[in-house]
Amino acid sequence: MTDLFNIENWKAIVTGGTRGLGYGMAEGLLESVAERAAAHGVPCQLSMERRMACGIGICLGCAIAIHTPGGVTYKKVCKDGPVFRGEEVAFHAQP
Repeated sequence: MTDLFNIENWKAIVTGGTRGLGYGMAEGLLESVAERAAAHGVPCQLSMERRMACGIGICLGCAIAIHTPGGVTYKKVCKDGPVFRGEEVAFHAQP
């Protein structure tokens, strides 16, 4: 039973959050999961949540920061997501 909680034995982590827990709280938890997975070499996918005004990518209201080889760029949760690799989400990027 203890092997279940040993992250080194995990094949992958897929998780999501809800903003209903309080502003920023769910995203902080997702960040912690992504950091822990990366530290142990476990692939991680995060289901990001944003308010989506248009739902088709025109308004940019759901954009999140993403790490790229050239720096930080933005992707739309409604069109490019909502699931992103844990290591690509730039949680503390400044617009």
